Amino acid sequence: VNLLANGDFTSNTTGWASSVGAGSPTTLSIQSGISGATGNVLKIVAASSTASGANTSFATVEGKHYKIKLNYAVGDISEIYLTVGTAAYPASGYGNIQAFLSIGTDTDFSEDVLYEFKATATTTLYLSLIATMTANAAFYVDNVSVEEVGTLVDFNPRSASTTKWYN
Repeated sequence: VNLLANGDFTSNTTGWASSVGAGSPTTLSIQSGISGATGNVLKIVAASSTASGANTSFATVEGKHYKIKLNYAVGDISEIYLTVGTAAYPASGYGNIQAFLSIGTDTDFSEDVLYEFKATATTTLYLSLIATMTANAAFYVDNVSVEEVGTLVDFNPRSASTTKWYN
């Protein structure tokens, strides 16, 4: 179950807000018909030369594990970053779970971005998608989801064999 209200952007930009480090707010709009995307995508356009993007919030429960998944296209910029924190970028706390994780330079929505974490508190967290952009530059995101997942387990070669399970 996607914890985001509008991760597929079927309800326009509902649930998403502009994130901007300084200067004028970022413009958020919906665009369809982009090669490689599925349906509507969120187009994020910088109004001034600064780190800017979009954010949305979701609720977590202490001790639970969560997976963030999305597709993107860099558009006019070179790289997009993901932050997760108790505030939206650039407010204090925007990166206290994950600060400026580079999600890459995909140009055609072909790569899935996956980020997993364990919640340290029952609270509202903010996912911010940020890029350093010049005025009027844009990037795009599609199919954004945050889901609660089972315990994240690290396996090693002795975790299991064809005949026996090791604890």
